[in-house]
Amino acid sequence: MPESIKYAGSVSVPGGPSLAFTETMPLESYTKISAEVPPSDKATVDTKGSEIALLLVRATDYSSLNYTVDSEVVTSKTPLAVPLLVGGAGAIGRLSKKGLESLTFYNGLTVPVTVEVFIGRT
Repeated sequence: MPESIKYAGSVSVPGGPSLAFTETMPLESYTKISAEVPPSDKATVDTKGSEIALLLVRATDYSSLNYTVDSEVVTSKTPLAVPLLVGGAGAIGRLSKKGLESLTFYNGLTVPVTVEVFIGRT
């Protein structure tokens, strides 16, 4: 059943410029996943499925959180310092040549971190 989603963002510099947007995207389906990343450990989120058109990742703490995309052998981790929003099949395709099959999150803290992943599919 076709769905649509609205998403928005904005940036504003006090006394300076601001930029905002609101978009509506048609979707066939969506998935929202919540995963707890244990202290000094990792958690993998399965993202396999039809083509991803929208990806949003947010966490309860970004101070020592890293991630990898589709990595069985970890060669490098990318810091997740702020919420991540990627829209459009072309931009999503830049994250993974295999079609974004999984995201693995690494927690360097001594307390758990909750990661929420929203996936919109076409």
